[in-house]
Amino acid sequence: MTNIYQIITSAMVFVLSFSLSQACEVYGPDAKPVTPDQSKPDLEWIIFDVGGVLAYDLGAPVREYLTDKYQPYIKSPSDLNLGRREVDLGEHADLFYWHIALLDAGVPFEVIRKDKNWKNWEKTLIKMILKGPKNKDLCNNEIIDVAKSLKEQGYHIAILSDDSREMSRARRQACGFNTVFDDDVFGDGDGHIFISSEVAPLHQFDLAYKKPQKGIYLYTLDHLGIADPSKALFIDNKIQNLLPNPDTLDFDNPLHAQTGSSGVGMYSMHFVGQNKGKKGYLPVGHPNNETKQDLQQCLAKIGVRYEK
Repeated sequence: MTNIYQIITSAMVFVLSFSLSQACEVYGPDAKPVTPDQSKPDLEWIIFDVGGVLAYDLGAPVREYLTDKYQPYIKSPSDLNLGRREVDLGEHADLFYWHIALLDAGVPFEVIRKDKNWKNWEKTLIKMILKGPKNKDLCNNEIIDVAKSLKEQGYHIAILSDDSREMSRARRQACGFNTVFDDDVFGDGDGHIFISSEVAPLHQFDLAYKKPQKGIYLYTLDHLGIADPSKALFIDNKIQNLLPNPDTLDFDNPLHAQTGSSGVGMYSMHFVGQNKGKKGYLPVGHPNNETKQDLQQCLAKIGVRYEK
């Protein structure tokens, strides 16, 4: 009996430790996890990623939409998987990317060209966001509410995200980002919103201005007027956007180093508002997605006030 009890207890401890390791984690400017005995940082800025934090995945619904639309040429949404680096850097428009993906999957050019719906692509994206799978919109409204509350309590809030111009504009309109993040830096109505496809073209489409490269973090800090990076917390769903990759830190161009946010001296939080399963991103509302309550607990670790 003792051996059985020990086995069961050990298994329970393993399962518990595994589940805890999946909960959101906070890292200091030294890229080490923050512990309860550490002094709390004097944070002034909370900077959010979009996909996987403030919003749910949009790529999968687009692939499903195009698969249905262009049958029998496309057998599966997985036929439309191409790298998006050039789109995120602003070299290619989102529309161009999907045209190339369709051609690569075997859809004839004439079939694509005759489709008039491409003229209103951003409107189509907005509809997908507002009426996602099972009629649930693809804005993570609980986390957006947290951002609003933090702003009301005196914190400055901002967005830093890799995205295409078209998808970013659609998300801003559908999810109300321009209203929430409305402290306008450039006088262009975008407020504190920094998107790789809008920043990189200002620097000859340099890879440095896409996460996790150092350049995009320094650019954001500079344009927000944050002289001390430890006054800022960056929240992202991908750990590589938070922690340094030591194999890249000796690049000839230091802006190309994959420092993540902690590598430039920011506090960093790994929060996964939409986890991945075996078949892709988990649906909205899935119990394995981290929630508003998880984020509240994680913020409390570093003394961030949250009163709602």
